[in-house]
Amino acid sequence: MSYLFLKRIVLQVFVFTIAFNLVAQTRESDAVLGALDSHRSSWNALFYNLKTRMSDSSGVIYGTQEITFKALESFDSMRIDLQSPMHINWVVFQDRRIPWVRTKFFFKIPVSTIKDSIYVIKMGFNGKPPQAKYPPWDGGLVKSQDAQGRPWVSIACQGMAGSVWFPCKDHMSDEPDSMQLTLIIPKQLKGISNGRLVHSEINGDSAVYSWKVRSPINNYNIIPNLGSYVQIKDTFLGKEGVLDLNYWVLDYDSIKAQNYLSTQVKPMLRCFEFWLGPYPFYKDGYKLIQTPYLGMEHQSGIAYGNNFNFGYLGEDLSESGWGLYWDYIVVHESGHEWFGNNISVSDVADNWIHEGFTCYLENLFVEYLFGSSAGSQYVLGLRNNINYKHSIIAPYHMNQSPDGDMYYKGANILHYLRQIVNSDSLWRLCLTHLNKKFKHQTVQSVQIENEMSRFLNLDLSVFFNQYLRTASVPVLEYYFKKQNLYYRLNQTLPDLILPIRFFSGVESYWVNAGNQWNRLKIKPGAHLPSPDPNCFVRFKKIKQ
Repeated sequence: MSYLFLKRIVLQVFVFTIAFNLVAQTRESDAVLGALDSHRSSWNALFYNLKTRMSDSSGVIYGTQEITFKALESFDSMRIDLQSPMHINWVVFQDRRIPWVRTKFFFKIPVSTIKDSIYVIKMGFNGKPPQAKYPPWDGGLVKSQDAQGRPWVSIACQGMAGSVWFPCKDHMSDEPDSMQLTLIIPKQLKGISNGRLVHSEINGDSAVYSWKVRSPINNYNIIPNLGSYVQIKDTFLGKEGVLDLNYWVLDYDSIKAQNYLSTQVKPMLRCFEFWLGPYPFYKDGYKLIQTPYLGMEHQSGIAYGNNFNFGYLGEDLSESGWGLYWDYIVVHESGHEWFGNNISVSDVADNWIHEGFTCYLENLFVEYLFGSSAGSQYVLGLRNNINYKHSIIAPYHMNQSPDGDMYYKGANILHYLRQIVNSDSLWRLCLTHLNKKFKHQTVQSVQIENEMSRFLNLDLSVFFNQYLRTASVPVLEYYFKKQNLYYRLNQTLPDLILPIRFFSGVESYWVNAGNQWNRLKIKPGAHLPSPDPNCFVRFKKIKQ
């Protein structure tokens, strides 16, 4: 049993323990957060103008939030999400202060609107977000120190949601079309966030940094970062012209970061633009920000904490060896710019669209560097991490994300589907098409499934139901008798038919396997074929 395997087991036990201890207290709140009730479905967030004053020591945040929204219908009450112990202090609507009521999980504000009209509501808030215990998985405020003992502060809130630190409409189905975040911080630090810097100044003992995002953005991606940063500038000539690259790293890491990050980021961008189409956020630039935790896909401001090392903290999650030649956090978290930030799910139950596709992109990157055989070895190695205990689509409207199988099972589903398509040019066009059709949108899994079926001209409905909505993976039973290959599928949905490839020397045989025994006649004198492991089934050779 390898050290890496043991480390995975320890991590899984740790995360399960956190989940078990919190389940009773979060089940009700998750149901409230996950449901799109009438107080949220009646309006659409257009723009956030968020201003915050953050201390480097206390962790208390003081701020104002100005939300521009469109009324999708006439209503007399709206909901603003802000988790305890954060608190709203005042609310202004139509130039007058109005009351608000705190329910158990959110704030209810009496607001009268007319359908299709646009309004602005402004509020003041303050509080101290919970301290992150094991960021980014168990998130919150990350209050740390760098190697020289200076303050280093960030937030990680993917699982907890953006309302853990600022007021918003906190549902995955609605992203503000754009936003601005102004950070007022101690002047000895720099404040870095998503998008482009539009204003900075020193004002007494404070520094002010204003960042603007010109694209739709998930709430959990809006993140402040405070530290002793320096900026490393670069550019990339991509499919939509010159893309600004900015790396914000701690000052003492600037020399090693300068050459290292360029050698990791530019090949990644070339690979992903080839397979997926243009980087989706040219207007906002590409940015890596060094953080005191491992990493997160914060749109146009990716959190990076892999210590300028190859692999995942120096290890290969696939145990194939190929994961030790590139920086996992740069590649994986940047991949989310296409799947996760460009194409975003409207319910975290469908998070395999974020994590399965992005995990699969690791395979494409390995292939880009080292060839198709290496790419296959990498993604097949990830299969060892699959538990096969739960489906990789979770219950809807419950703020419940699938378990870790959505990464490795999701990647192998897509890898297998590429084999079925059997045309790399068509497969590439499909991935590019998805990112163009659903650009800057929130989607459901079924939309992606249907569009892939339509574009590839394949009926993939039963295929996706089997692999996404059941925990099991089909078993292909087979045996040879008198130069005949006999085969059938077991442990499947009733109507599933899967193309399976067998190899005999340089020749390959495709068979369509279902629940009934079928036969393939082998050429006289030919070697008995062996199954292709790139097909995502469990092979079981039986005796006759």
